[in-house]
Amino acid sequence: MGLNDTRTRVIVGSSSAIAQAFIDSLKQTTSDQLITVSSRCDADIHCDYTDDSIHEAVTQIPEGPIDLHIFNGQLCLDQQMPEKRISELDYRYFNELMRINCWIPMQFIRLVTPRLMKKTPCDISVLSARVGSVDDNRLGGWYSYRASKAALNQMFKSASIEIIRRNPEAKFLAFHPGTTESPLSAPFQQNVPSNKLFSPEFVGSQLLKVLSSLEAKPEAQFIDWDNKQIRW
Repeated sequence: MGLNDTRTRVIVGSSSAIAQAFIDSLKQTTSDQLITVSSRCDADIHCDYTDDSIHEAVTQIPEGPIDLHIFNGQLCLDQQMPEKRISELDYRYFNELMRINCWIPMQFIRLVTPRLMKKTPCDISVLSARVGSVDDNRLGGWYSYRASKAALNQMFKSASIEIIRRNPEAKFLAFHPGTTESPLSAPFQQNVPSNKLFSPEFVGSQLLKVLSSLEAKPEAQFIDWDNKQIRW
């Protein structure tokens, strides 16, 4: 299915900066039906991301094949910043990042799995991060955020293997957007070179380009904004 074909795309976490830019890119280049899911009241489907709310949200998605794009993510929690040292580990911070960055995306995927296993083309994407790569970890630190993204990568890849066995037309993308101008990265932008700080509009359009060129594989692919593979 190409970009000129009409698809039904479910956008989870649709109020985020990258999700909004992705939606704008879709509207400019496709005639896809878009279904937004967010805790904000202006979304097509309201969800506060508790388990019960996620289940209720999925029941409201119209029947038929869907593409699923998940944008939920968290780095800082209240005043808690990423840990620089192991002595700073905090269970509440760790647990909440695991819930937001891993559990919530996997809950949506788990509940829509019956649709994804039908032999029809579908794209499933999540926002991952290069720091979630165990192989790429050369600086240390950021324990909880790294762990939550590594956990997402592992569970997402496992789900892709299971689903693609039943539906070889399904494509799974763990997307690294780079450092994007958004509330998530705001506390760290001063240390990022100007040519490495991307606008949400750029990242949203790059995600759509990567999805449009994605080849069918027997498992999920971990790819960055420049369409380059990242080692898990």
